[in-house]
Amino acid sequence: MPEQLSLMLEAAATIAVEPTRDVLVHGARARGVPKHKAVVHVRGVSASTLKRMLAFAEDALRYNQGPGRALDLTNTHGAGTNGPIGRGNLHADSKGVEDWHTKEHATWPHLMRALRAQREAEPRIAQARDLAEAYHYLHAYSFAYGSPADAPPALIAAIHAHIVALEGDPRQRRPHPPLAQPSRAAAAGPRERLPCPAPTSSDPRRRGTRPVSPAPRRPPRAPPRTRAVPSIADTRRDTSMSERNPPYQATPPTPSSRSTTQRPAHSHERARLP
Repeated sequence: MPEQLSLMLEAAATIAVEPTRDVLVHGARARGVPKHKAVVHVRGVSASTLKRMLAFAEDALRYNQGPGRALDLTNTHGAGTNGPIGRGNLHADSKGVEDWHTKEHATWPHLMRALRAQREAEPRIAQARDLAEAYHYLHAYSFAYGSPADAPPALIAAIHAHIVALEGDPRQRRPHPPLAQPSRAAAAGPRERLPCPAPTSSDPRRRGTRPVSPAPRRPPRAPPRTRAVPSIADTRRDTSMSERNPPYQATPPTPSSRSTTQRPAHSHERARLP
């Protein structure tokens, strides 16, 4: 068995989970919900990487499971191919979760056995996390159809029964909180706009007093020049004129007198003459 467990004992007292705004929005991932502290080991994966892998695997498994039930670790329910498939350096697929930076990999059977070992060693923390997720499901499905009166009664009743089974109280759930807290400016109301005072200075460099000249108008563009197409009559007329007046034939230039004149001999050539 690749897992070696070093489990820590916890107190048997029930861990209370209040349905705060953070719990209603994030469920088991809320900051006030306790996390597992049991140390588990998977071969080939460091402790810090395994801690991030287990948190990511739990979120992926809860995403693919229906509401009104505890975390099911007997089947992946399509985790890795549906829902969250990556977080930071972690990447999930149908085989498992891998850290692409350190090349550490853990399969889904190993991760589910490690999660099951943590839940068996710390049942109260597992119950608190399931209760926080149940509060989140009740809040989400109550307003998913518009208002709590429009939600399916059987679904809401199943989530209520699940919360009661986890020693919670569904009546403690607060009404639907606003999506964002109003800022101080919005809470104070709209501000009254004061009238802009008239400029008292004649300096044109002062903002708002410089005269604005109209933009220069561009001259209209000339119409595009079209090339006239010669007609058939013009073509015949040009042909008849070329027959009457044949084109001028240039005669070859005659050699000039300068080119035919013999070049005078140089001094050394004159000496050879008889």
